Amino acid sequence: MADPRWPLVRASLERLAPHHRQVLSALVAYPSVVGDERPAQRYLRDVAADAGLVAELDEVDPAALASEPRAGLADAGHAARPNLVALHRGSGMGRSLALSGHIDVVPIGQPGAWTGDPFSGRVEDGRLVGRGAWVSQAPGSMPST
Repeated sequence: MADPRWPLVRASLERLAPHHRQVLSALVAYPSVVGDERPAQRYLRDVAADAGLVAELDEVDPAALASEPRAGLADAGHAARPNLVALHRGSGMGRSLALSGHIDVVPIGQPGAWTGDPFSGRVEDGRLVGRGAWVSQAPGSMPST
């Protein structure tokens, strides 16, 4: 038996879809190559705040994480990098949900290999085209919904 709340969830997602597409397109337009994510993170912080979340950027120093075995690759080649933390406070009586993702992308490689600007955030044939449009930045734009 289907969850009776599903129609409400689906209607809400459909209502929010145009805004989510706009946020994602704008996010892809930021050239958030590894180590240069700050402008994109600021954009997402502002989007999250506009959505009513408590949003802030926490600076993470890769050198400080180098000795932490649970931190994974600390990317020691870069200075401190911002991490967005956005919170919707509930009543404290229910379950919590945490979303985690990344918005950095790998360099574009040879510019001539692209059919257009990889950071345009353009839509072609109903599909968003650009570096990070699906793999990393789509989940990162979720605070907009």
